[in-house]
Amino acid sequence: MKCSSQVDACRGSHSEKYRLTVTPVSGDPRPAQRRLNRDYGEVESVSLVLIKGAKYTVSLDHVATDPEYEGTPRPDYDYTLTINADSVYSDYLPPAPPVIPEIPSTIDVGNRALVVVQDQDGVLGDHDEGDYFFAEGKRLTLTLVNLSSVELVTGAPLDGLVVTKGDEVTMRANIQPESFKPPLREPRWYYQRLKSDGTWEDWTAFGLVANGKSYTHKTVLSGVFRVKAILSVGSYSCEKILLRRASETYGPGVAGQPDAFGVTDSQVQIAIRNAARSFLGSTAYAYNGTVSAQYGFPEYPANTYKCNIFVAHRAEQAGANVPAINGIPAEYPPLANEWAGTEDTHPVIPGFQTDIDNWILLTTSYPQPGFIVGHPNALGPGHVGIVDYDGQGIGAGSASGTVNKEYSLFLDGTSGFRKYEP
Repeated sequence: MKCSSQVDACRGSHSEKYRLTVTPVSGDPRPAQRRLNRDYGEVESVSLVLIKGAKYTVSLDHVATDPEYEGTPRPDYDYTLTINADSVYSDYLPPAPPVIPEIPSTIDVGNRALVVVQDQDGVLGDHDEGDYFFAEGKRLTLTLVNLSSVELVTGAPLDGLVVTKGDEVTMRANIQPESFKPPLREPRWYYQRLKSDGTWEDWTAFGLVANGKSYTHKTVLSGVFRVKAILSVGSYSCEKILLRRASETYGPGVAGQPDAFGVTDSQVQIAIRNAARSFLGSTAYAYNGTVSAQYGFPEYPANTYKCNIFVAHRAEQAGANVPAINGIPAEYPPLANEWAGTEDTHPVIPGFQTDIDNWILLTTSYPQPGFIVGHPNALGPGHVGIVDYDGQGIGAGSASGTVNKEYSLFLDGTSGFRKYEP
């Protein structure tokens, strides 16, 4: 990435020529860039292409006096030096920390760099000393601060991080150059939680101590969470959201889009999610295939929907009992509409199991990995899956013939969620 900065050099007496030198210190392999004002004493603006994440020194040298200049003093060292960019913060000093960790009211620079100027010697500005050259032997520092990415460092795998409530999650903001020291309590960390209708809550600060390049959060809420860091320097800020590192083969996730992590209430939910995740891409539950008798459930023949038997098998594999409530005698697992809570599953015949014991129905909920999600259909069988780390449902889809995460209606606000509580 590149940032274009403009440097103006001129003089008051219209008699002098100056050389501007911008020298890379780190992050830019190119040699120093030098520019002269072509005409004696004429104001000239020059544009330099600088690199995000790099650090530079800037100096101004006197080159020559106009031979035709007859005034005094001679040379007359008046000059003006300014730096113009979309996001310049001069004389950088760490500001006082905020009392409340609200999202800062600053100018968002987007994908541009935060240009931080450190001019302890006062080289910048208008100088009319005249009889001596104020900038001689002095330098200022120009740092193009780049908040390049946010990542989870708690052993986050490519297939998504899931932890149990009470576990710690460490997140890190990658800022270049590495030598740049952010202001006190910067950057700051925020989260938003996924709702059952597929929308996200507003961004909320993790807390007063949620700041710094690296932040470790002890989870106190369950659900699916996005995170971001906001780095503020003076009146400017930039932010980065946790992004996907890879695209999903059997789901909607695309590399570079916002990513998330999941927090569950129990370890068995993680086991259920992991069992479902391990079957992504499998054709074992295809509509036109046969599923053998397993986990106490009978065989499912070809040309039948198998999303409910997939869910039952994976839950049983993880150690969560799914009762057989369908058939006479009852031998089949709950159907999608029953998981969703739109079809009655309470006992109607004495001696027959018809309720989904140990699975609590949560009709308004924040989805958690390992929940069973049932999407109802008043005119058909509906669809059922298991919630993944990012809130999407893993299910056996009849259209593609594979286990996948491509059913977008799981998060349309009408689904019922079931949590296993034996």
